[in-house]
Amino acid sequence: MILSDVYGPFTEPTQTLAEKIAFECQPVVVMVPDLFGGNPWREDFVSTPGYNNYEEWRASHSEVRISVDIRAAAS
Repeated sequence: MILSDVYGPFTEPTQTLAEKIAFECQPVVVMVPDLFGGNPWREDFVSTPGYNNYEEWRASHSEVRISVDIRAAAS
């Protein structure tokens, strides 16, 4: 399992890394869970109402829920 950065699991670098690990470590299945529920950080949030800065965006994602999602994905 790979945990993505704040930009989420659907970025080109994250997908490339997952594919490379899956290819090099066959027959391993690589999973990258979406820990931000389809709402990863984007640079344009700086001008979006409700997300005036990174800390506001971060506060909108419960650390407990993210922890539960990681544990569920790992099991």
